[in-house]
Amino acid sequence: MTANKIDAVSISTSAVVDDQIVPSGGDSYHTIEPDLEPENDHMEAGFPYSTTRRKISFTSIEVREYPILPGDNPAGFSGVPVTIDWTPLEIASCSVDEYEATKAPPRNAMELRMPPNYRRDLLQQLGFSRSEILSSLKHANLVRNQRRRTFETMHLSLVQEAVEKVKRAALNATIRRAKKSKEKQLLESFTKTKFMSKPSVKVDSSHSLETSVDTDDESLGHHMFDETEKKMEQSPSLFRHNHSIMIR
Repeated sequence: MTANKIDAVSISTSAVVDDQIVPSGGDSYHTIEPDLEPENDHMEAGFPYSTTRRKISFTSIEVREYPILPGDNPAGFSGVPVTIDWTPLEIASCSVDEYEATKAPPRNAMELRMPPNYRRDLLQQLGFSRSEILSSLKHANLVRNQRRRTFETMHLSLVQEAVEKVKRAALNATIRRAKKSKEKQLLESFTKTKFMSKPSVKVDSSHSLETSVDTDDESLGHHMFDETEKKMEQSPSLFRHNHSIMIR
């Protein structure tokens, strides 16, 4: 196995189904439908389908070797990333028994680890130029720095929101003041037009008390009505008999 290749093992779908070989491509998926015709004994017993068991076994394994390229994955802490190409260099086939008998023992996490210096030296041995390696490293470092800044400023989100509020308030008080004033005037004119009224309050009793209000301001009418109610509470004897309050 050369240094510029990575082994990718895939089990092909060439299989034996009921002692019959069913060949197919290495990455294809095939469905084997069971025999749905019932047998006579199961029909008599009321079974709607056959319970005949089918067996399947794999016959071959494909080993594909892919070339190594400079990558762009920023998941590593430092160094240039590496990846593999889409097109395999070689495809070898062997039986399952042969593969199980000759395969190497599985590697642990430390053996699978590729330090930054190892990745850089590996790409140089494969013939990649210094500029190609630096270009891939620069792209990965940009994304790493963005992720690092995002992580470092996550706890400052409340401070950033407060700064944005102060900034908006300062703009509204200076640059946007004329615009806000115009909006306020339009809103006030709309409110006055909608709630314009001429209330009239009249109190009839043995000692009549009349108060009339003609104004465009609704709050003034409510104020005069409140004053009338206060006088009624202070002198209840004036309104003890035959009093009525009419509001038009």
